[in-house]
Amino acid sequence: MTTFLDIPDQQAPQAEPRVRTAYDPLPFIRWEPNGKRIVRVHTSDRILYRRCRRRWNWGSPTRGFLEAAGSPPAPLWLGTGFHFSLEDFHGWNLWGDPVAALDAYAQSFKPDELPEDWVENVELGRSMLHYYSLWYPRRSEFDTLWLNDPVTGQPVPQVEVEFEIPLYDLWGSYHGVETEVYYVGAFDRVCVDAFGRLWITDYKTAKRIDTNKLETDPQITAYTWAGSKLYAEGLVEGVLYIQFAKQQSDAVTVLKDGNLSQNKQIATTWALYREALIQRFGSVPPQYVNHLNYLATQENAEGDMFIKRSLVRRNAYSIAMEEAKIMAEVKEMIDTELPLYPSPDRDCFFMCPFREPCLAMDDGSDYQHLIDTMFQERTKVPAWRNRVKWPAIPPTHVLDRRNRIDVSMREGL
Repeated sequence: MTTFLDIPDQQAPQAEPRVRTAYDPLPFIRWEPNGKRIVRVHTSDRILYRRCRRRWNWGSPTRGFLEAAGSPPAPLWLGTGFHFSLEDFHGWNLWGDPVAALDAYAQSFKPDELPEDWVENVELGRSMLHYYSLWYPRRSEFDTLWLNDPVTGQPVPQVEVEFEIPLYDLWGSYHGVETEVYYVGAFDRVCVDAFGRLWITDYKTAKRIDTNKLETDPQITAYTWAGSKLYAEGLVEGVLYIQFAKQQSDAVTVLKDGNLSQNKQIATTWALYREALIQRFGSVPPQYVNHLNYLATQENAEGDMFIKRSLVRRNAYSIAMEEAKIMAEVKEMIDTELPLYPSPDRDCFFMCPFREPCLAMDDGSDYQHLIDTMFQERTKVPAWRNRVKWPAIPPTHVLDRRNRIDVSMREGL
């Protein structure tokens, strides 16, 4: 069924932020021929800046844009593939199954680009995505927003939505350098509910689910602020924050008599246990109904032990405060003469990829040699994306999209 959402033209924002409907990455910093500097700052930049200015200077897209040479860390590698799979699943759904999309992602890497434990990570990701395909249909009241592309006029799913918002108050000359500043980012997905309200969706994979951080999470507030700039006033209700625990469920044990174990200590869910029953018996035998009912009581509409979604709202005052913080922090970050001191703590040993050159800089060793040999400049468009083998789709595919919502593009959106 196609639903049309009416957005009055008179509610268009006065600024000139824009949603980017195509995957066409922008450089984070660019020098114009006339010497003007174009700077694009995103939320992870701000978080890293607060944590340690020296690490931010080496790793930020607006500065050194460096990463450790070689294959990426396995958690980061899996997280990227996980997001890619959900981008397709809730968008064009070309593969028809997020597990198949993850396989295509893994196959797009050359052998020397893969993490050492990539096989284990693919298996973990396949398990997580398979369970999501069981979990989601019972919680599918949020539909993907579709917007008409301003160039082609064709509807485009709002997944992996890149945006840029000009911070006009920060445009000007900094130590003789004319600078334009933009706040940039990417929404994992933009959803619409039954009342026509928009929700900015953000996916997080982690060892454990943590809802205590939601009230102070800067990305949630920044995304709510950005949504208020990009869409009509009052249209964005909040952030749909979905956490995925990086763990596999326990296999349902088959007993000697051929029945399935009803041990309540097994880490499983209603959907997984029901799937195991149907695979073994073809339906749900009556003797398992009570156990299924028990498993159903261990979850709610927002999730279970493996997946948890949270609907997070920010009031107008919080959004205004976030804008003030953004302006204050970015003003410091674009200063070409900003002092770049480190902020060491106990997490440096585990969390900072620049620990060795940082120590070398502080003890007078040749830190630049370490930077040159241990790190490489990142590329905005990862090589794997250009190698993905996309599935062939029939011409009618775009006519058979599920839960499609078309919204006419507005001036300035």
